[in-house]
Amino acid sequence: MSENRPPHLIHPDGVDAWLADSAVRVVTYHNTDQRSAAAILRDGVSINRSWTGSYGQGFYTASVPDPFFGEFELTAAVKLRSPMIGDAEELGPYIDRLTYRFDPVTRLLTPRVAALIRRELLSEGYDGLVVYNAGGDGTDYIIALIAESVRIVVDR
Repeated sequence: MSENRPPHLIHPDGVDAWLADSAVRVVTYHNTDQRSAAAILRDGVSINRSWTGSYGQGFYTASVPDPFFGEFELTAAVKLRSPMIGDAEELGPYIDRLTYRFDPVTRLLTPRVAALIRRELLSEGYDGLVVYNAGGDGTDYIIALIAESVRIVVDR
């Protein structure tokens, strides 16, 4: 293992120790485009660069890789100590209520509303979300609200 490795990268041998006190104890996958993957590997995760997802602003990973979201697959170890946890059928309506509260006119999950949802979740003490059956096909989403919760798994 390289001692000069940036803090946002982790060797596979270090994953179990990193996730030891996490609600999520397995690696997950983040699919993206080539440019974004290179930026994440170089600089780490930036929540502010994230696109608006179904559950607000955050760094989205899934229990299985999904090329629909991009051809480049990154393996991530996401340490969440106090996530909001639930099935998509429970958490979806909660996020909808927040969306309607923050934008009662159009009720759209815009980037501004997504950032407000993230801020609300953080103020409630959550550092991420674990959404079971998020894709309706058994795929779970692990969403980090704090960039420092994410380590990208690399062999170098």
